[in-house]
Amino acid sequence: MDKLEFDEPINIFVSKNETYTHKAFLYAKTKASKLKYYNLKDADTGYFTIDTITTTQPLCTELISFLNFNFDNYDECFMWFTKFFTSYIIYTGEDDINKFEINNLYSFSSVKKLFEKYFEEIKNDSKRGQKLLSEFVDYIFNLNSIEEIKDFTTKIRFYIYYNSHAKKLDRFINNYFSIPQGFSFRTISDIKGSTETSLIDFFKSNPDYDIEPNYSSSNENIFGILYITLFQFVLNNKYLIKKCKNCGKYFITDNPRVNYCNNLFKGSQTCKDIGNQIAQRIKQENEKVYGKYRKIYAKKAMLVKRNPDIEVYKTDYENWKKEAKQFMDAIRNEKKTYKEFDKWLDNN
Repeated sequence: MDKLEFDEPINIFVSKNETYTHKAFLYAKTKASKLKYYNLKDADTGYFTIDTITTTQPLCTELISFLNFNFDNYDECFMWFTKFFTSYIIYTGEDDINKFEINNLYSFSSVKKLFEKYFEEIKNDSKRGQKLLSEFVDYIFNLNSIEEIKDFTTKIRFYIYYNSHAKKLDRFINNYFSIPQGFSFRTISDIKGSTETSLIDFFKSNPDYDIEPNYSSSNENIFGILYITLFQFVLNNKYLIKKCKNCGKYFITDNPRVNYCNNLFKGSQTCKDIGNQIAQRIKQENEKVYGKYRKIYAKKAMLVKRNPDIEVYKTDYENWKKEAKQFMDAIRNEKKTYKEFDKWLDNN
């Protein structure tokens, strides 16, 4: 991820004086509670301990990690399980979860044994949640370049997608906890329609219409935590989530022109290094095509100048010049490429 300054980090660890057991803590539904989770920390002695250190995390980085995890990979799935250990009370039930308490040491084998018991269920639910949240993120930041929503703000896109896909999202966001209408955007007055198409039509016909954030509850379920961090990230409205054009993973940036992440891809090379190499090669190829265009342009202009009485030369030159200008304008607007322009030049 790019090194960015995040103005509104979210506190997602419990404080040192936390004395609840997992079960008691997770069932406490106080509206005043902040986003929290217990981190099952390696105690460097071959044992795990439940970490209760208060700290802050850059906004939305846990969501990015979740979207990029490979939950089919046993080790990666186990890593995620230990990070959001208490969220899995919905899988383990009282008998298993009550064996673990704060400030005790637990052997790696006992934690791994618990994970193995519920691995398939955790993996499958994580993959479903990952798919739902990735589709949500793709829509909010228009990573699929949907023409109809390109002029909307991320808040408006959030509102449209959540309200038109609430049923399938809420199963993972709530997961036996309650955030009714919590951490969502609400309208100042009534909006007609609830489908994606009708909401898009509404906001297109009301370009000055605004929405406002609504906070009304808390949630300690992992998918709820990820959803709320996404909400806060959109509300912050200073950064973007993008997909790397090299490795395909999600990353955060404050520059809309950046298309490559800082993750290591091959050896000591990052995706950004490879992206710079690709950009340089494309630039050289584009300059070559542009040079071809200028040469053809000059030849046609010279042909007209030397043969002012031949009308067909002038007509051909004017038509060609007009089409070439349209092609160049399309390239500047990223609707066409120099590669396509090169083919057009060869055919014309």
